[in-house]
Amino acid sequence: MEENKKILFITKNFPPIIDGVGDYTYHLSIEFSKQYKVDIITHNPVAKENELINELKMYNIDVHYLNFESKSKQNDLISLVEQISPNWLNLQYVGYSFHPYGFPFWLVNPLKHFKKNGIKVLLTVHETYIRRNTFKNTLISLLQQKSLTKIAKYSNVLITSIERYAQQLKKNHSNVHVIPIGSNIKPIKFSEDEISFWKEQHEFSNKKNILCFGNRNHLFALSVLKELIQKDESFCLIITGKQSHTIEHRKYIEAEHLQNHVVTTGILENNELAKYLTAADLLLLKEKLDLKGRGGVSGKSGVVAAAITFGLPIFANRGDMTDNFFKHNKNIFFISDNASQVAQDILTSYKTGDLEILKIEVQKFKHFNSWHTIVKKAERILKSCYYSSNA
Repeated sequence: MEENKKILFITKNFPPIIDGVGDYTYHLSIEFSKQYKVDIITHNPVAKENELINELKMYNIDVHYLNFESKSKQNDLISLVEQISPNWLNLQYVGYSFHPYGFPFWLVNPLKHFKKNGIKVLLTVHETYIRRNTFKNTLISLLQQKSLTKIAKYSNVLITSIERYAQQLKKNHSNVHVIPIGSNIKPIKFSEDEISFWKEQHEFSNKKNILCFGNRNHLFALSVLKELIQKDESFCLIITGKQSHTIEHRKYIEAEHLQNHVVTTGILENNELAKYLTAADLLLLKEKLDLKGRGGVSGKSGVVAAAITFGLPIFANRGDMTDNFFKHNKNIFFISDNASQVAQDILTSYKTGDLEILKIEVQKFKHFNSWHTIVKKAERILKSCYYSSNA
């Protein structure tokens, strides 16, 4: 086993900034701190003075600020990393986090320097490169791919969250692993009485509650609701989180007289959101999907991770972002792009009891993407890499 185990995370954003990768890093750092001394480098200046810093110090986690937009960022990063002197450096990679167009070639020299000086690099790739559907996007995508390839060259091991990204990365690297992301909403065990009382307070009792989660265009879900209440008026659609399509949603709700069947919550604290995830019957998730099947539900989605963690059945559309882990009627129900058909599938699942069966099946996967499981998988990979390089 490695002595004086130290791991350094590098992420652009970090709580309290609302950012998926920042939240991911926060949860990883807490779990890793049980076995490692943990340090975090972030561009986020807010991290220097907030209550979270005191919480992290309880876990012996230190947060350092570095301006990734400074002209001296390469030398500053090298200097700070050498000062921290970790065994492992984990770069939380999203190209746009380190360059306005997503190709941060400036990271290559620091990583080359770290690897040369015995610091092992774990590259966590949250995004690879954009799709090449226009001439401009093709040029940007090629540069993004080129920079990622160079950065990966000086990384010992790569981790990503979905099989599609892994296949892209394996073209230029032999040590690539898939580990799905965990839920940023911590699992909370509520009693049946607690949830029943909470449902009564929010007028969700005796209703069939469908949850929509995240900043998406939920017009499809609203059109499914319209079909559902024509046959069963007990259906209720709950839309949570920040929304960019509020005006569109409101117009549709008013035009179709859905006011008594739609609840919009806005942004919720995690503890409150946990109650919605517990009280809902299913998650309806219609992701972007083009005619070539590009898009769809994926394991890189925080919404999906939260639903799995809370054992909530997921009704979502399949595409090239969808891993083979997802099995129809096992841990997910794949939907079509036809609102009437989706409504009929939902109605049938209630009537036949298939929804309850699916919920039981989903419960079996609740620990699949827990932070404990994720870090244990990562640790095995790091140890394997450590021993192979020291054999």
